[in-house]
Amino acid sequence: MYFLTVRGDTRTARDLAQDALTRWRAAYGQDADVTASAMEHLARAEVQLGNYRAAVELDEHVIARRSRLGHEHPDMVTAKLNLASDLMALAANTAGPSARAARRALRLQRWIVAVRTRQHGSCWRARTSAAATCWGRTIPIQSASGIGWPSSCARRDGRTGPNR
Repeated sequence: MYFLTVRGDTRTARDLAQDALTRWRAAYGQDADVTASAMEHLARAEVQLGNYRAAVELDEHVIARRSRLGHEHPDMVTAKLNLASDLMALAANTAGPSARAARRALRLQRWIVAVRTRQHGSCWRARTSAAATCWGRTIPIQSASGIGWPSSCARRDGRTGPNR
């Protein structure tokens, strides 16, 4: 699904994600990890198609499913990152009062930076300082995700990058 979205075939990606969600929900149940994963893929496709409210709703369902993992689990943090990104897109692309969505996104972004700083130390804050400038201009968070991990950010296993 990711490849289809990157290639520009977002409608096919959305249809495939919707089909996977329907099948996996029936086979594994509403709370299964694969079901939440299908919801995440569907939300990414919806936001690419401009269906911001649908993406936010799906993100909130994913967060509800992932809550059993713990508040600071990497999958939960990623789910909240996706929600913050989609709230900013909603705020930037919706006519009328969007300040509420923007404030909620900002609270989530601050929480994410605090969690990642606790998990990864100062290298995470250095990595996100460039992203904060982007957020202030309502550029989606994913656009800042290409910033590489500094080599000084060693994981517990000695490699660089996020602990997963």
